[in-house]
Amino acid sequence: MRPSMRNSLRVSVAGLLCLIWLTGCGSGAVMISGKLDTPETAYTRGIKQLRAGSPTEAVAAFDHARTLDPGYAPAYEGLSRAALAQGKLDEAIRHIRVAKSKDTGYAPVWIVTGLLYTAARRYSAAIAEYEEALRIDPDRLWAVETYLELGNTYEKMGNAEQAHEAFVRVLALEPLHAQARTAIRRTRQTLGPGFLTRLRHEGKTEIIP
Repeated sequence: MRPSMRNSLRVSVAGLLCLIWLTGCGSGAVMISGKLDTPETAYTRGIKQLRAGSPTEAVAAFDHARTLDPGYAPAYEGLSRAALAQGKLDEAIRHIRVAKSKDTGYAPVWIVTGLLYTAARRYSAAIAEYEEALRIDPDRLWAVETYLELGNTYEKMGNAEQAHEAFVRVLALEPLHAQARTAIRRTRQTLGPGFLTRLRHEGKTEIIP
């Protein structure tokens, strides 16, 4: 085989491997055990681990997302969530600051900052963060979590009526949301029968019978 043909073959094989494995091609993705491995899939894996109550495993997934793309804001937001779940507030603050520096238009960085303020009992500051998250999320991609945490924060402040309104907004977006339904019942008990009477007079729909 002539040298030029061998060189062409090498280039073709390299190009094919690049296409198959998606490594070194500027995509930030690789194939591991036949599965596409991207910052997004690693982040999703981390969120699942957090929801399963495994923050240590979540940290590993978020760290992997960061390794795949150091500029990927959700990786740092996820690390902040995991640190908060572990009670490491200073670390959580550090990660969320980095996340915000990467992408201020990503609503979850404001949500997590709100969670951190709530943990520090700085409720007014937390509410401002949640309101900003809603402002920059016109498609309401993150609104369920935002309204839920907004309601939780208002409830911690002792403002049951504002909390009730936020929880109702959660159900307007996700009618089967169990946490919101429980929270609405709880806040209505706090507000008493007079509150329900007022809702009826104002013609507001009862979401929960």
